[in-house]
Amino acid sequence: MNKVALITGIGRGIGKAICERFLDDEYIVHGTFYTSEKYAKELQLKYGSDKLILHGPYDFRDLKQVNELINELINVRFDAVIPSAGMFSENDDFISFDLGVFNETMHCNFYAPLMICTKLQSNINNKGSIVIMSSNDAYPGAFSSLSYSISKSALISLMKCLCVNFGPMGIRVNSVAPGAINTVMNTPEQERDAPLYTPIARIGQPSEVADVVWYLASEHSSFVNGENITIDGGYNVVSILLKNEAKRNRVK
Repeated sequence: MNKVALITGIGRGIGKAICERFLDDEYIVHGTFYTSEKYAKELQLKYGSDKLILHGPYDFRDLKQVNELINELINVRFDAVIPSAGMFSENDDFISFDLGVFNETMHCNFYAPLMICTKLQSNINNKGSIVIMSSNDAYPGAFSSLSYSISKSALISLMKCLCVNFGPMGIRVNSVAPGAINTVMNTPEQERDAPLYTPIARIGQPSEVADVVWYLASEHSSFVNGENITIDGGYNVVSILLKNEAKRNRVK
């Protein structure tokens, strides 16, 4: 019997790559979309409406719509839940702080995964898996895009809370924190600067994130629980200060 996954935000980018990875592994996927209906339907046409069941459009900035999705899925059993949908607000700092923008980002990036995972917990099979989509923007202090950074930090904490509470039900919970990945959410600074300070000197591909998510949902990771896995080519362990000091010393 096919396993069943819920994956949100499957139209483009990392969500699309995750959806394809699970479909390629013969999962039946319930996938959500918002603005990317065209791309979601193209994906459904490729794999078949019996394999990819679409739900949407759902705007996760509106928590009423999140509840509508939950009600639509209330009778579905899942082996994997991957709340991948998210949004990025770049001009969001302490100078131009807008609580409305902040709340929209938190609703989409944090409250929606929180509600989906908690309200559908009884729908997840024993030995099922939840994989939360964080970001390596969760680690440093943000100069701008505060709402994105804070929401992604909160997701790591959510992962740990779900882990200790859902473990007795036989559900594992982990998270991934991608770095600069080749998607529409990438910024010019990431494309230009990330390879300069990444040991393998490039940005990542959505499929490389999808492979890790699939691993965390599979039986191959059956004793991996409560972990946050960074997927950034090593960028997170580089000190720009130490690297530049080493360049100066080598010139001498």
